[in-house]
Amino acid sequence: MRLGLDLKGLKEVDKEFERLLREVPEAVAVGLYLEAEAIMAKSIREVPVDTGRLRATGFVQEPVIRGTGVTVMMGYGTNYAVYVHENTSARHTVGKAKFLQHPLEAAAEGFGSRVAKRAAEALIRGTRFRPGTFPTEPKDEPMEAV
Repeated sequence: MRLGLDLKGLKEVDKEFERLLREVPEAVAVGLYLEAEAIMAKSIREVPVDTGRLRATGFVQEPVIRGTGVTVMMGYGTNYAVYVHENTSARHTVGKAKFLQHPLEAAAEGFGSRVAKRAAEALIRGTRFRPGTFPTEPKDEPMEAV
């Protein structure tokens, strides 16, 4: 009986693993960003509308990759967004309080699987991060005097 290992091609395998380790965090960033955009799209539909300013400031920031960790921030860029979001006693003709929290909670089930699926698709296609539908920075314009 003879046991052996063919070392031919080991360098190529090693290079491929190194390439994947570099590309996986970016693929996860693409998947996470796309999921954040889907959540923001639902949130936008729930934002109370008076002047439309709050709704217009919804944003999903570009992913930040640190090592193998990926962060995507999203939110609203007005100085009063948190007050509208948290005021559950206010009645709105359009929208409701907790307009970001509820879509986030609804997205929790299956979140990891959806991000992983989108990341795998990005990895297979070689998709790089590209900003999408929403602004990537908070937009906070001064309110006009009435």
